Amino acid sequence: MKNTDYSFLLAPQYIALFVLIVAGAIAVAIALARIGTALTKSATGWKTLTQRFPATDVNKFGGRYKKRNGIFGNNECNGFFLIELAHEGLLITADFDRAPILIPWSAISDVTEMNVLGFTMMVNLTINYERRLVFNVPKDALRDIQQNVSAERFHESDFFQLVKKMMLNKT
Repeated sequence: MKNTDYSFLLAPQYIALFVLIVAGAIAVAIALARIGTALTKSATGWKTLTQRFPATDVNKFGGRYKKRNGIFGNNECNGFFLIELAHEGLLITADFDRAPILIPWSAISDVTEMNVLGFTMMVNLTINYERRLVFNVPKDALRDIQQNVSAERFHESDFFQLVKKMMLNKT
């Protein structure tokens, strides 16, 4: 078996070509990330939300829930949000923007507990806003939310009933 000599690859022109390809790949990745961020900001209307719900003076007291989901109209963003409980409401920070929003407790129009086999798995918070705006938090946040949102806004929903309803509506 013959040994092949690859030392020619260490020539300056090949090293320069390799560096150029790597730099180009990094530049394309950065550009794609920025385009993705801009599209997500646009789809969610985050700039308008930061104007409507500015986060000014916030006194956090409770849980800190990372990688939470949000629904903006018909656009669903999974895992983009940090939701923190504050005396004033929900402090929501997006991964794609540095400006957080503060949803006051009074702006929460509906709290739906998602139950699976009798166990609360997730809590959806619907916000009183021009278009559909929903965030979810884990069941751990329910106790603190119950202390700040009036009882008539709470509803329970069975997961299997929701799936059945979705299946019937699609046919």
